[in-house]
Amino acid sequence: SIAFMDVNQFKKIVDNNGHMMASIVLKELGSKIMEFLELPCYGVSFGGDLFVLVMPDCNKSDALEKVNLVKNEVERETFLSKKGRDIKLSLSFGVASCPEEANQISTLLSRADRVLSEKKKKRS
Repeated sequence: SIAFMDVNQFKKIVDNNGHMMASIVLKELGSKIMEFLELPCYGVSFGGDLFVLVMPDCNKSDALEKVNLVKNEVERETFLSKKGRDIKLSLSFGVASCPEEANQISTLLSRADRVLSEKKKKRS
């Protein structure tokens, strides 16, 4: 399974705190995500405020459970507190699994991206 996860309204964080502080938020977020992923699972930055969680041994149900855990824990966290700021994040995600939804990695990524986009549209 693969999950696309991004920060809702990240532009507000940039606008209110600047690009340097927003970059630190992303670094802290990446570290926090990794706290909840055990090998062989891992996460990578996919540009901007988007992360990809790779969960090779997880079926769709297990992947959704893991991603919801990460989302809930991250949303409880406060970011930039060492810089004198208290930033809370809200995350959206899309999950896709092999072989139910795709047999190739590019198709799997596209499916997870599409699910994320659908969820983001519903939020607006």
